[in-house]
Amino acid sequence: MLPSLTVAFLIGLVCGAQAPFFPLSILTALVAAAVALTLVERTGSASF
Repeated sequence: MLPSLTVAFLIGLVCGAQAPFFPLSILTALVAAAVALTLVERTGSASF
């Protein structure tokens, strides 16, 4: 649980720092979500 919280915190820092550049922060969040889902699918933890 701690690694996922650490990643969420770091993503929050990146998005928060880029708040004036709102499209860039959305892109960063989408890329992070895509990478996370890809890793979950590769490990076979996904049940969908």
